[in-house]
Amino acid sequence: MVLTTQWSRIEQMQGEDAAKAWQWFMDRYRDFVAATMHRVIWAPERADAASEEFWGYVFQNEVVGRLRRGMRFRPFLISTLRHYAYDWMRRNPPPPSDNPATMERLDEHGLLHEEEEFALWTRQILSLALQRLEREHARYASTLRAFFGVAQRAGGQAPEPRNASDIAAELGLTSNALHQLLFRARGRLRECVVEEVRQTVSTSSDLESEIELLTAALGKTTPGLM
Repeated sequence: MVLTTQWSRIEQMQGEDAAKAWQWFMDRYRDFVAATMHRVIWAPERADAASEEFWGYVFQNEVVGRLRRGMRFRPFLISTLRHYAYDWMRRNPPPPSDNPATMERLDEHGLLHEEEEFALWTRQILSLALQRLEREHARYASTLRAFFGVAQRAGGQAPEPRNASDIAAELGLTSNALHQLLFRARGRLRECVVEEVRQTVSTSSDLESEIELLTAALGKTTPGLM
C-alpha cells in the first residue's frame, strides 16, 4: 500500500511546516476529542476545558513524536485520550456538589468501554467521509444526512431521519429517482469512508480489518447507510 497523506502530515508536525500541520491535525480530530471528553467528563464546561487543554498536552509531551508508520492510528489516539482524561480528572476533581458517579467511572485501564470508544471513532470517520463527499457532491451528502438522520459534525445532535417522499418532493424528484440517488450516494460514501480509514493505517490487512469493524458498527447505529 502507498503510504498515506496523513502519515506524511504527522511527520510534518515536527518539521518546517509544523504550524500548518498542527492546525490540520487539530481541525481533523477536534470533534472526536470533544465528543470523547463529553462522554467521560459529564459536566459540559469541564469537558470543554479538558478538550482545549488536550492539544497543549499533546504538544508539550511530544506525543505525536511517538507515532511511527506501521502503527494503527486509532488505538494510539484513543490510548492517548484515555490516559490524558484519567490524569485530567485526577488533577481536577469535581466539587463535593458534583455527582460522585463521575469519579466512580474512573479506571486506569479505560474510561469508556471499548464498544463506546469505537462508536465515537465510527462517528468521527463517518463525519470526515461525509465532509469529503460534500466537497465533491453536496447533494449526495445532504440527502444521506436527511434520509438517515446523520449529524453535521461528529459530536453533534443527530436529526430525526426524514421521510423519503418528503425529501423527493423537496428535491423535485420521483420516488424512484430519489432511491437511485441514494444508491449512488451510498456507494460513493463507502469509497470516502475507505479513503478516510486508509489515512489511519499503513497496511492492506489493517485497512481491511478497520473497515470490517467500522462497517459492523455502522450497521448497528445507522442501518443501511453503508
